[in-house]
Amino acid sequence: MTLARQLIAERRARLSAERLLILKQAELSLANQKLGLRAEALSVEIDTVRSQNERVISDLGAATHQVQIAEQRLFLALETLKNGFAVFDASSRLLIANSAYFSIFDGLQAMRPGVSYSDILSFLTQEGIVDTGHLGAAQWRQMMLQRWQAPQPKPKNIKLWNGQMLRLIDQRGPMGDMVSLAHDVTAALRYKTVMKTARKTAEANMRAKASFLANISHEIRTPLHGVVGMADLLSSTALSKEQKLFTDTIKTSSESLLVILKDVLDYSKMEADRLTLRRQKFNLEVAIHDVLSVLSHKAQAKGLPLFLDYDGACETDFIGDPGRIRQIMINLIGNALKFTSHGHIAIGVKKLFRAESHSCKLQICVIDTGVGIPPDQRKNVFQEFTQLQSKTPKRAENLGGEGTGLGLAICQKLVSLMGGDIWVEASACGGADVGFTIELQPCKPAQDEWHVVKPQLSHVLVMSKCPIKWRILRNQIVGLGGKVKRVRSVQGVLRAVTAKTSAILFAEQEQSKIEVLLQQAPPRIADKMAAKSIFLSKGSAGAQTDLAAPALSSELVFSRLSLLKALQKPKAAIQPAQPAVQLRAGNPAGIKDERSETFQLRVLLAEDNKTNRLIFAKMMQRFGVSLRVACDGQHAVDLYKAQPPDIIFMDISMPKLDGLQAAKVIRGLDEVRGVYTPIIALTAHAMPGDETRILAAGMDHYLSKPVRLQSVVDQLRHFHQQRLRARPL
Repeated sequence: MTLARQLIAERRARLSAERLLILKQAELSLANQKLGLRAEALSVEIDTVRSQNERVISDLGAATHQVQIAEQRLFLALETLKNGFAVFDASSRLLIANSAYFSIFDGLQAMRPGVSYSDILSFLTQEGIVDTGHLGAAQWRQMMLQRWQAPQPKPKNIKLWNGQMLRLIDQRGPMGDMVSLAHDVTAALRYKTVMKTARKTAEANMRAKASFLANISHEIRTPLHGVVGMADLLSSTALSKEQKLFTDTIKTSSESLLVILKDVLDYSKMEADRLTLRRQKFNLEVAIHDVLSVLSHKAQAKGLPLFLDYDGACETDFIGDPGRIRQIMINLIGNALKFTSHGHIAIGVKKLFRAESHSCKLQICVIDTGVGIPPDQRKNVFQEFTQLQSKTPKRAENLGGEGTGLGLAICQKLVSLMGGDIWVEASACGGADVGFTIELQPCKPAQDEWHVVKPQLSHVLVMSKCPIKWRILRNQIVGLGGKVKRVRSVQGVLRAVTAKTSAILFAEQEQSKIEVLLQQAPPRIADKMAAKSIFLSKGSAGAQTDLAAPALSSELVFSRLSLLKALQKPKAAIQPAQPAVQLRAGNPAGIKDERSETFQLRVLLAEDNKTNRLIFAKMMQRFGVSLRVACDGQHAVDLYKAQPPDIIFMDISMPKLDGLQAAKVIRGLDEVRGVYTPIIALTAHAMPGDETRILAAGMDHYLSKPVRLQSVVDQLRHFHQQRLRARPL
């Protein structure tokens, strides 16, 4: 290669190197620029990070300070707890505890954070801090350690050496740690013990009170049995007007005392919250008629008619406590009679609704035409021992009983037990309207005389001048599916009677008087009326004529049963709902004359009271029974062994053997003989459980003293008819 070519090549190489150098310098400059920018950015980032780090350090310091404050507050809060508080970690070592927890150990130096739970148990037993009771120290520690190791330990009471009681409540956390609370329950347990002792004392006092009331009841009823029994016997003899007045006064006073006694006993049960209800099938309409029969003589004496308006759409058969319902009705109607001197007393029964629970809500009202109750005093009539103050002297008497002022308070409690309310308000006729609601469960009617086939009625004529009686008859006839029309005179009847007329009801007029008027009517009309006429008043032909006076003045409380039967067989006089003992001329006490009725029975009476034995013997004289008398329970057993009777009347409270013990012995002798002897208890006790005890002893029935003649006769008649003398066991 020539020199020139070499120079050119070198020159080109140099130029290329220079260009490469320039390019690299440019790249280096660009890189330096970028590096400067990055360094500047890093400087900014470093400053930011430094600032953030400073803020974090500051915040961490503040947070640490707040945590310290929170820990101090938490510790102060734990220190304020009167109960011991501690926290253990998952390995059962103490992390923290308050002073109350440490105070149990009385300054023991080993008790500090880090100590194990098993060591704490050892401290408790070794230092004598805990009372292990019948367990040894090792057994107690083992028992407590097993409890501690449970997933969720149950609360446990422990007793300390000084009698202090602690309740340990431990809760395990999700990480296995344990929070423990030692709650001081010493005062609570002492209070519980005091309350338990007080309750036992109260129960003992209640039993003593019940026993006292039972004894008082027995002691009062026993002489009352003599008074009432002798008055009954005396009333059945020929008496002068003055003697009759004396006898009636004795009977009335005795019955008033019985009412007072019953009210006091019921009030004591109410006070002890022991008023109870029975559940049995009964007919509500019959129960109310029973009450009206019992009170009929009071209504008769004051010339007051009693009206019962029983809604035809309302059922009659229910499940409930008929005795308590009668008690309510006797109180309410008795008050109405007490404060009513003229007018009438009406009892209304209607169904309000049928509940989903298949029970009926019933409303029963007693409305009188008496002096009424002032509005400002009505809210107080259901309080105990209430005495109304009124300008009317007759209202300045106690309500709700024969002088006790308890009857309406007891009624209110009974109504409440039956799911109802009771109230009093002014009646439209100027007197008082006392009503109440109760809930009863309807039941299938029993196949007895109160359920007869309904008659086929088309048109019924009612001759009545009394608006209330007309309304009741109209409701009853409409309830039977018939049409009814009211007429006010015989001439109206003559004009209204047609071939479609089913029956003609004469509500107040006597049959003899109507027959005289019918003689003036055309024979065809008179024959139709005679065949379809029904008379509702006393003195009618065919009616009972052996009563000294109408049961309820000139009015009758006739039942729907009587109306049904009369409508099926016209030309019959409807009879009133008679008392269990019918009145007889010359027999003002109401004792049924049974001289023509005899019972060929051997009767054994066990009675330790001489007066009661005399009364019973006098009662039995007229019935042809063979009576033997025992003075105590053992004597009754001996007489039974000597000659078994057909029926036994057994007093409950007697020496040697009481009536219950004697009954059990006789039942054993019956089993050997293979016969069954009826035993009727005679008891002056009237407290809860008496009936259960009496029947459990083998008694067939019981009669409360004072025993009424008719009650004894009913038992004799019943067992005589059933021929139970040799019934196989």
